[in-house]
Amino acid sequence: MSSFTAPADLDFNLTSFSVGHTEPAFIDIKAQGPITFTPHGGGAATTIPVNIVQAQGTGLTTTPLSTSYATLNAAGLAVPAGNTTTIPLILKISSANVVQYFFKAGTYTFNVDLRTRNAGSTISDIKTIAFTITTDPLSSIAVQGTPDVNFSYGSLADYQTTKSINMPNHLLITNNKNYEVYVKSGTANFTRNSIASTIPASIIQIENGTGESAVAGRVLSTTPQSIITNASSTINRTLSLKYTIPASQTLQFLGKQTGATPYILNVIYSFTSL
Repeated sequence: MSSFTAPADLDFNLTSFSVGHTEPAFIDIKAQGPITFTPHGGGAATTIPVNIVQAQGTGLTTTPLSTSYATLNAAGLAVPAGNTTTIPLILKISSANVVQYFFKAGTYTFNVDLRTRNAGSTISDIKTIAFTITTDPLSSIAVQGTPDVNFSYGSLADYQTTKSINMPNHLLITNNKNYEVYVKSGTANFTRNSIASTIPASIIQIENGTGESAVAGRVLSTTPQSIITNASSTINRTLSLKYTIPASQTLQFLGKQTGATPYILNVIYSFTSL
């Protein structure tokens, strides 16, 4: 996950690339085509511009890849003793482009042709290098801030009023496939001192929090229910939620024990990747 939340440049170190030559040599580079993305789990392949990959290295001209040859050295490589020159070549994808183009789960492939030639291009040789980048399926739901939602009933007015607690940016969501978010209660009823009560989980409604519009309202039960459906892959999406106990449900509290010991219900959020 940190590859995308705290990204770094992605470098392909080709500094062991060497050229055998008896004349001053020039190094040309090109891609055979765009980067091809094949989604994890199947689906139609798509393409990504190959110019997000840059060729660079000490003494070389920094060059974005294209499907036409570009020359990496302005002056021919001098013929050394032994007739072999090692090229300090690195292919780089910036951290911003890693996040923008490689977050989705799947396989990314592209081919690069490296050509060595003399000044008149009368002698040349081409080698092809195949590159593969694999992004595994990634998903994370985190509860931000104080996770507890606390309802308090201390007066007659409390029992006659619908109570709602807004939790801004309550969940932090990352998923690199299309996904749905589900919610359920951990038990059918609230517990007190780990003993089940007769207060049902269904007194709690979950809805859009302030500024939110994508959440489907649900009444809690032990059956998982979707609150976000068919959402696109995302990094660090925040989700604001509102928890509500309607006034019509406060009758569930009558005849129950009172005091400082709370009635507790665990709420569980989960993913389904599409």
